[in-house]
Formats: sequence, structure tokens, C-alpha cells
Amino acid sequence: MILDLIYIAIILVFIIDYSGVITSIEDFASRTVSHAGRKIHIRIPRPFSCSLCSMWWSGLIYIIATGNFSFKSLAIVALISASTIIIADIMDFIRDLALTIISKLRDILKI
Repeated sequence: MILDLIYIAIILVFIIDYSGVITSIEDFASRTVSHAGRKIHIRIPRPFSCSLCSMWWSGLIYIIATGNFSFKSLAIVALISASTIIIADIMDFIRDLALTIISKLRDILKI
């Protein structure tokens, strides 16, 4: 169950924080709603635009749906939800490390 929740958190962090889906939807809605030169910025509500909030609700639904609802599993969901910030930092580190390795390989191979 814990690994499933961590996988859900990783997927939600990627979708919400990295893919740009939320920003694209907000920009599209803002352009669609704007009238006569007035600039209106539409924001997606918190549970859908925040990886911490999305993980909390997704994790809560997951433990209820799988029949694992208890105070222990609720605490685990809360901890994993709070760790979405750390997960995002780890994903940043992995991306930066991969870019550094690719850059070094290009320098070595003279590409």
C-alpha cells in the first residue's frame, strides 16, 4: 500500500508540477473567457492545481477504495502528501543530474 501511494504521489507531482497541464488549461480558459480586451485570469481550484492537495484526496480515496482505511493509513497518506515537495525536489535533482551527464558526454565525444 505504501509503495502504491508513493507511486501515486510521483505521478501527481509529474502531472501537476512538471507537465504544464494546469498552466495550459488556465491559459486556455483565460483566453476563452476574456472579452473585449479585458484580461481575465482563470485559476484552477486548489485540489486540482496543487500536488499536495491532490495527493491527499487521491490517497484518501485510494485507502477507502482498497478497504485499508485506518488511522495508521491516514497518517501515511498525510506524510506522503506532505512529501510531495521533497519528491518534486528529487525529480529536479534527477533532471539536473541527467542534463549534466549528457553535457559531459557531449564534451567527451565532441558532439
